[in-house]
Amino acid sequence: MTNQTYIAITIGPIYDTITLTSSPAGLWAASYMFSYISKRLCEIIVANGITEKPENIISPYFDNKKAASDGIGRYHDRIVFIPSDADSALKELDEAFNEICADLSMIFSDNGSQKDWFRDYLQLHAVVFSCDKQPLLECSKYLDPIELEKTFPIGGESPVKELLDSSKNNQNITIKTKIRDKMSDGNWPFPNAAGKNGKGRLPDMEDITGRRSETKSSRKRKKINSYYAIVKTDGDGFGKYIEKLESGEERKFSEKCFAYCSDSANLIKDYGGIPIYAGGDDLLFIAPLKDKENGERTIIDLMDDLKNKFECHFGKGEDKPTLSAGVVIRYFKYPLYEAFDEANYQLFQLSKKVYEKDGKGGKNSVSVSLQKHSGKSVEFILDKFNKSNVTEKLIELMKLHENGEVLQSIKDKIWKYKMLFIHAQATDADALKSVFANTFDDDIHNHYEDILNRVRELYEALEPTELLVDHRLNEHKEKSKEEIRRQLRLEMLDQMLRFAKFWGEDGEENDD
Repeated sequence: MTNQTYIAITIGPIYDTITLTSSPAGLWAASYMFSYISKRLCEIIVANGITEKPENIISPYFDNKKAASDGIGRYHDRIVFIPSDADSALKELDEAFNEICADLSMIFSDNGSQKDWFRDYLQLHAVVFSCDKQPLLECSKYLDPIELEKTFPIGGESPVKELLDSSKNNQNITIKTKIRDKMSDGNWPFPNAAGKNGKGRLPDMEDITGRRSETKSSRKRKKINSYYAIVKTDGDGFGKYIEKLESGEERKFSEKCFAYCSDSANLIKDYGGIPIYAGGDDLLFIAPLKDKENGERTIIDLMDDLKNKFECHFGKGEDKPTLSAGVVIRYFKYPLYEAFDEANYQLFQLSKKVYEKDGKGGKNSVSVSLQKHSGKSVEFILDKFNKSNVTEKLIELMKLHENGEVLQSIKDKIWKYKMLFIHAQATDADALKSVFANTFDDDIHNHYEDILNRVRELYEALEPTELLVDHRLNEHKEKSKEEIRRQLRLEMLDQMLRFAKFWGEDGEENDD
């Protein structure tokens, strides 16, 4: 492969902007603005001849004949393309950046008076580079350090912050008129929510979780209807996957990412969630804990569906990329920007790292964090998500709890006699069966034999990774590796049973 000249563009500051908001609509608006900027730049690059044809835009996938228009941001924060003339391209791009800032100024202020503010605020940088490798990988060498160069507007109120603050007032139509109507062609992923005057309004967390509709009914309140999930996903192993692409296949890869994100966004919407961003190999969305249609599927079922959709597009096997996710579940009054931060942590510091040892293996995991309004929390990681039967068994127990078919004392009794269960692991499966049979031998337990078997099977399927075992061993050097392993397995079971138990809890959050 001979050297080819490319241009790479980075667009920011996405993270800093998203963390300014505290509402679902604000989160969507902050994210969509940058997707809009990316899409507009692609349009200008083609229209102004900065590249010869749309096919020369390698990433993100751009086709001006069939651009998506459903209110979901699909264009990520890096653009890589082959320029018509590298010598003049940077100057032309600088003019394009000014055009974008002028567009935004008109959208936000109607008189174009904030163009200079946007030019200082937006971190729009371009670099020319040549390589004989995969440009999608090579561009990071140049863009990563550039993204550390922060720019700040001098003086003046922030129109972006003003917009995002306006989302706190549910009757305010600023986001609808500025972002939905002027950036997304009137389309957006929010379902209509009836306001006091009968007109549509921005849905809030009570709408998303199902709490508001439950309040209007006479049913006993379920705690899960007072909680939302914010989920962030990211692909694993794409570097190696891209390295194996033949020359000229990079754009097909971008198209595959585009199709995967489109299908995933539809899955999320069908479930009753709100896609905030779906671009490249990344997803960010807010969702209720069970689907809005019939309540049969849970957030864990949705994660399983997204995994399957990912494999449909990118394949399944040892040499294929996988998907990791951070799932953060919080009370409907919990600040959204804090939950967003936690989702980033769950994804990048746990799912994508905690199971990684010596730079190998790991990832392909879903990290779950539930913090109850009472302050108590549950955390666990579903390792090797698409290869393990732990997920299936956990979902079964969640649904049984929701239907009231599980004896609530099972979890407590296992923990009370934890040493018996830990020692039973040291022998064989028959020993564990005996401990279950002898611990749960009251008459009432005869009605729960099937449930107890499911709990035991989940217990047997759990397996802490070597990295976690080694980490705990460093803290407790007096214990053997096998003792640590058995202790961790019981702790994993306890966390998952607490999570499943939550699915069956009634009442307000004054109790546990």
